[in-house]
Amino acid sequence: MISPFLLAGAEEAPASNSSALLPKEFSGNYLIGRNTISPNRKFAVMYPKFDLCVGQSDDDLKARCKDYLVALQPFRILTELSTRWPDFEHKNHGGMSAAWSKDSSIVLVTLESKWGPGDIFLYELRDGGLSRSTNFLGKIHQLLEPDFRKARAERYNDFQDFVFEQATQSDGTELPPCQLEGNARIRVHLTATTDPKRISFERAWEGRFEGVWDIPQGKFTSQKIKRLFAGERK
Repeated sequence: MISPFLLAGAEEAPASNSSALLPKEFSGNYLIGRNTISPNRKFAVMYPKFDLCVGQSDDDLKARCKDYLVALQPFRILTELSTRWPDFEHKNHGGMSAAWSKDSSIVLVTLESKWGPGDIFLYELRDGGLSRSTNFLGKIHQLLEPDFRKARAERYNDFQDFVFEQATQSDGTELPPCQLEGNARIRVHLTATTDPKRISFERAWEGRFEGVWDIPQGKFTSQKIKRLFAGERK
């Protein structure tokens, strides 16, 4: 049985992703995303091969199919990515990326979904270990949720109230969801919606979040929430 929260099809993982950097006890079941390796090549994100995410029950899958931030020299697991939808080999609408600070002390790990970022995690490293972790997209979700509830819109589905998309400027140019500015700030531009196809006949909602996260303070120092739409499509 393949859990519905994991798989809706299959597509090839990038050939550059490899288990070569992993010790023998992990290399048979996991891969390192090439675009997640830190500038100093001491850290990366490890995700499971396809076979590890196929089991007899959802409980079994959730226990084994997980993504991890790891240290490579020497190898050790720093933390599990706290996500309901881990990335894995051949995952449909999946993908993973990591934006590192130049000194490899800050990383933003993004797990992609069908419409945009499904999870974004902020990890701060010190002395070779994890000093602080933040469910970054979760923080943004909490700030947008009150306006979603006020709009009395239908949920996106049974699992999510709304999904995130990449924000665009008035001329249609896409804005990066999160821009890491050294070790100090993260600039955010994100759109959220219950109706990414813009075809729902039910009451829909769309909102935009723009803000700046101060990394040392661990909080947003500026934030702007704008409702883009609430109602039924005409």
